[in-house]
Amino acid sequence: SIISSLPANDYSELFCDDMNDGREIANLSDYNFKLIATNATYNFNYYSSSQGAENELTADQISNFSNYNLVLGDNKIYVRINSNTPCYAIAELNLTLVPKPIISIQDVVPICENNTVIIDAGAGFDSYLWSTGATSASIIVTNPGNFDVTVTNNYSTISCSSTKTFTVKNSTIATINTIETKDWTDTENMITVHVTGAGDFEYSIDGIHFQDSNQFLNVNSGEYTVHVRDKNGCGTVKDEVYLLMYPKFFTPNGDGYNDTWKIKFSDLETSMIIKIFDRYGKLLKELTQNNSWDGTFNGQELPASDYWFAVTRNNGKEYKGHFSLKR
Repeated sequence: SIISSLPANDYSELFCDDMNDGREIANLSDYNFKLIATNATYNFNYYSSSQGAENELTADQISNFSNYNLVLGDNKIYVRINSNTPCYAIAELNLTLVPKPIISIQDVVPICENNTVIIDAGAGFDSYLWSTGATSASIIVTNPGNFDVTVTNNYSTISCSSTKTFTVKNSTIATINTIETKDWTDTENMITVHVTGAGDFEYSIDGIHFQDSNQFLNVNSGEYTVHVRDKNGCGTVKDEVYLLMYPKFFTPNGDGYNDTWKIKFSDLETSMIIKIFDRYGKLLKELTQNNSWDGTFNGQELPASDYWFAVTRNNGKEYKGHFSLKR
């Protein structure tokens, strides 16, 4: 201390940053009795610099001393103590804010079925105490449940602790219940995947690009493999789906181009039944799977016109449409 007659003392204290936000509010006047005996009447003023305290510089004076914001690390405050005589003293108040441990454990920790998971509270702390009784930096959990861990860092005069409560929950591989499709367009089809399971799932129709939504819009017609993956690494399930489309016309003229008519990708879906009718509803041809129609009925070429079809798929759904035969 720089003392002019008054018997003042410097004072230091450590604080834990309770909110771990790098700040703490302190009332500097609470430390007056630590700096000088209170058996007399004194006037205390607080400054950010030693020179400010010596010369009572207004620019360095701390006006919000009762609500002073301590930052992480050392906070040095210079206190000028005036008496009702010409005597005064300057004491150094050193308030040090130290961080509490930060425990980087999620609120919910997934565990795959019939597996274990390692819960790590982070390295470098002075002590650990888990609700299981363990005192190591990490534990191995085999069953779901609620857990907590208290982590402590020791400083010269204080210990700062943090406690984290978390839940370990089962995460499972998905079960694909149904795949709903809207097809019969070239590029505006839709696939919706319905699943059950306790996992956190993401979805893909190419096995490369995954998304959180179970719905895929503006999909081209064709064959797709639907992937449903548990984000926690518990496994992936797959299923095939076909988005069908049909030619709007065909030209059975023997030139090798569009000579027959068939449902696109029908060869990928077994047991599909396709029936072709004329405009009056007369059944002309029944196709199965990979068969196509050449535009004849009982060996006779049919005239250029519009023809209708009805498709019954494996799941029992029916789709009807029409196309043109051109000659």
